[in-house]
Amino acid sequence: MSKHMPHLSGGIKKGDSALVDPPTGKVVQSRLTQSHPDMPVSVLGLASAVPDTLAPPSHFDRFAKKWTRPSAALDKTLSVNSHTGILHRPSLHGTDSPILNRLTPPPIQDVVEVFLRLGGALALTASQRAIVDWARPISEITHLICTTCTGSSHPGYDLFLHQQLGLGSEVERTLIHGIGCAGGLAIVRLARNICVAEELLGRRARVLVVALEVTSTLLRTEMQSLDEEGAKGGTKPNVASTIFSDAASAMIIGSGEMGEDEHASFEILGCATETVANTEDDLAFHIRETGWRAILTTRVPALTTAAVPSLFTRLLRIATSRPCSLPILTCSTQPNELDWFIHTGGSLILTVLSKTLQLAGPNDDPSQTSPSWQMYKERGNASSASIGGVIERGRLLGGREGVVAVAFGPGVTVEMVILRRCEWRGRDPALGKSVVPNGVDDKVLERDQREKAEVAVVETEAKVIVAKESNGLELPVNNVIETKQGAALREKDQRCVLGLLV
Repeated sequence: MSKHMPHLSGGIKKGDSALVDPPTGKVVQSRLTQSHPDMPVSVLGLASAVPDTLAPPSHFDRFAKKWTRPSAALDKTLSVNSHTGILHRPSLHGTDSPILNRLTPPPIQDVVEVFLRLGGALALTASQRAIVDWARPISEITHLICTTCTGSSHPGYDLFLHQQLGLGSEVERTLIHGIGCAGGLAIVRLARNICVAEELLGRRARVLVVALEVTSTLLRTEMQSLDEEGAKGGTKPNVASTIFSDAASAMIIGSGEMGEDEHASFEILGCATETVANTEDDLAFHIRETGWRAILTTRVPALTTAAVPSLFTRLLRIATSRPCSLPILTCSTQPNELDWFIHTGGSLILTVLSKTLQLAGPNDDPSQTSPSWQMYKERGNASSASIGGVIERGRLLGGREGVVAVAFGPGVTVEMVILRRCEWRGRDPALGKSVVPNGVDDKVLERDQREKAEVAVVETEAKVIVAKESNGLELPVNNVIETKQGAALREKDQRCVLGLLV
């Protein structure tokens, strides 16, 4: 057992450039149809994991003021922080953590050590949960594909995960770097291609894909970057430090004949990727002596949104080039006829993309983007691990049969997948039982899932997170009085859509 990954006792516990016309017409709700007769590639297990520590925006404000000198850049960063719309961010480190409060930012060796030790445990938990959701022997896993942009070592965390899970020595391992937030769907694309290739060879593949990101250890590095910006008289805010979080996600992807207790949550109908030319300096993640520094320019929302329509058109051609189990899917299918699982890159990205595609927003019924908005509010942006959490929440909430998942990464790179939603909603990880009993009427099931989701949202938004000031007064986090800056009072309902634009 690696010293970096302790056992978890509670682990279980580009080509086409033509744009589509703007989508018109009503959003439709399609009925579930029978699965593809050609043994499609499917998502058979699905889970995510986040740390217990949830950091509200007020914690970042105090931390930023402690480690950066007063400047216009700091002021703008604090303004962005108060407008993200994020309730809290899961973090392996609270802002009072010793590693974040040294005289200098932690060196890269410490960043990697924490990634392997604490992050590795998080990846293990997500993987174990996905395996429970899959409900098959771990010995049936044939491939392991991992991705991250917040840790680097040789061997990579995939080996330690392989060891902790007890996977066979013959299991094929692949670790993907350099694609950042897009990695969560890139590994799905690679897993699908492996499954198709293995099936052509007469073999059945079961691929475990894992995304792990630990961004919290990099917070001091981002503060150093912010301080340097302010010292030279710059006014550029450090957006990354206000939205990123820690998380892991995992899926079991397979094809061929289903085993006992195997169920498909989603069929993967097609995958595509595209890189936008001359955007390397707009979205990047550069290594430094103290870890990695994120580069996010104000062009990112427009760049990512502009790339989606043409990629969607190309993906439709790919998905419909062979018999398809989703009748609604044709080369002329409009974006708003499908649900969308969008990477939680920022509120502006979610808003602008939804508007461009004419999708029903989070306050509409039915919504086509609720899973993304819910995960953004609850978890912020966990880079490559974000989209897995969105897909997991989307499975729970239910919705249209056709779904598009999209994620964005450095390059700018866009990854897109078309999914067919199946009836299986997963298992209770603790009990290993189906969350949705067989034989339940679809309308009753849909109603119950909607009601549960509404209750969960209300409960989450109703939580009163308190910030203790020096006088002992406790106030809701959205009304925090920032004593260091005098009487700067936050409005209770500051949930403006600012995202990356400042």
